[in-house]
Amino acid sequence: MRRSAWWNLGILALGLFAASCADRAPDPAPKPSKDPEAASADSGPGKPAGAAEAETEKERKPSASKGIELPKTVNASPGQATRLGPPPKRSKLWTVRWKGARIDFGDEGRFSGYMERVTGSIYDDFGKEASTFQGQAGQADKAKDILRLSGQVKVVSKQHKASLFCDKVEYQPDRKVIRAVGNVRIVSDSGTLDAGNEILATPDLRRVATPNLF
Repeated sequence: MRRSAWWNLGILALGLFAASCADRAPDPAPKPSKDPEAASADSGPGKPAGAAEAETEKERKPSASKGIELPKTVNASPGQATRLGPPPKRSKLWTVRWKGARIDFGDEGRFSGYMERVTGSIYDDFGKEASTFQGQAGQADKAKDILRLSGQVKVVSKQHKASLFCDKVEYQPDRKVIRAVGNVRIVSDSGTLDAGNEILATPDLRRVATPNLF
């Protein structure tokens, strides 16, 4: 074969190779990277992947830090409560039981309210029951620890054979004094004493006298 024929065959082979390269499909696009650092770039600076979704879900859920606020005033069915003294001793001052009541609760065992058909106990300095009481109604003073009774009030000593009858009683724990007002009468082993309109007495009724002599 002559030289010119070889040259023509070489040019034809190069043409066919170029055509085959032009017909090849382009390389597929690169797949998204699974690198966590690359994924974090789409979520914003400093935020891991899915942070936006997590924050949205957090906003939907109610906060667990918010406590349930209980009512401070309740209309109570029959029940009882004990008034405690100031810290650190926190000794019992008195206990009252009621058939019906409207009670306002405060801090440190303090409460106030109006109670109906009450009974209960008054305690001495050592937390020992000094006397019992009953009345048609009662009121507790949340600020002053004072207990007020009214309506056919009766106080009975637990240590001495004595009972006090009157229209109203005001017990003052800070002074350890019972103030009896209205138709006051004392009944003991010695007999019955009509004490007039007002007397003062210790919680155990050991000492009873008019205000000017107490």
